[in-house]
Amino acid sequence: IGYTGGCKRWESLSPIDMSQICMDIVLPAAEERVKFCSNDLKSYFSGCLMDLRQALATRSQKSSVSSDGAPSGLFPELLSSLSSSTIDKLKATLASLKEFVASDVTFASKHYF
Repeated sequence: IGYTGGCKRWESLSPIDMSQICMDIVLPAAEERVKFCSNDLKSYFSGCLMDLRQALATRSQKSSVSSDGAPSGLFPELLSSLSSSTIDKLKATLASLKEFVASDVTFASKHYF
């Protein structure tokens, strides 16, 4: 049996068939990636809230108290730390999803993905 110069299976596929095959690969991969990122963000935010609770508990015992009864300087510092770390995590997560949502990526319209 000699080499005939091409794969009959791939030659018989039309571009429409190949696009569907590509989408059948990409869609589940994208869904799994989004699920992973969602769980990762939930876990990260849960950890941030736990750290915030611990910081509030330990610092409120050590910090001086202002006239309204709140620990002075504690809340703005914690809020700033929480918001900046959460924003950084969201940016990193969105960057990791960019390959699936970028405007220049159109898996379905590319022949032989």
